[in-house]
Amino acid sequence: MTQSLTIGSRINIRRSENNMSIAELSVVTGISKSSLYNYEKPIDSNISPKNLLSLAKALHCSPNYLLGWPISAEDFKAGLYVDEDICNESPKIKSELLEMVNDLYDFEVSCLHSYAEYFLVKRR
Repeated sequence: MTQSLTIGSRINIRRSENNMSIAELSVVTGISKSSLYNYEKPIDSNISPKNLLSLAKALHCSPNYLLGWPISAEDFKAGLYVDEDICNESPKIKSELLEMVNDLYDFEVSCLHSYAEYFLVKRR
């Protein structure tokens, strides 16, 4: 995702990706439908921390994603990220990973290979 998206745009995108209506999101989060409509429009981007956390949880993403901030290591470990977060950093990460692999012992490369296979199988 580009940095030019607003909080409201990100909420709308994640809501659509999760096949949720405003009414459904309202029930899940406890946030009024009118507030959710306002959040998705450029009218009101002043979301309370409590509502931000509720939205992130309901939309299966991190608060950082909704705010357009870089993903934190804690969010990544918790699985609270959206693929676009990773894609933005992917070329840099891949390059760093290749450099690191060159410094590993053979048995460590084998372990890393097994770990990568695990992720690929888990994704299917």
